[in-house]
Amino acid sequence: MNISQLSPDRHQSLITVVNHELRTPLTTILISAELLSRYNNSWSEEKKLEYIQRVQKAASELTQLLNSDEFANKLKDYAQNRQDSV
Repeated sequence: MNISQLSPDRHQSLITVVNHELRTPLTTILISAELLSRYNNSWSEEKKLEYIQRVQKAASELTQLLNSDEFANKLKDYAQNRQDSV
């Protein structure tokens, strides 16, 4: 089954699941980037590096999540379970 075969309700539910899985690393990236932008002139180089490393770590975690078989299987299982419940 592919995503285009899901009903609008199931499609929305799948988007909700994906959103939940991606929220933490994306939030880390966005907040860290905002803080770096806001405090760039007042933070020490060490403090800036700490937040750059947070962005890099969150981006790496996000990449690993998207590339993982576990994430793909979770999406497939979710779509299948939703389809079976009809």
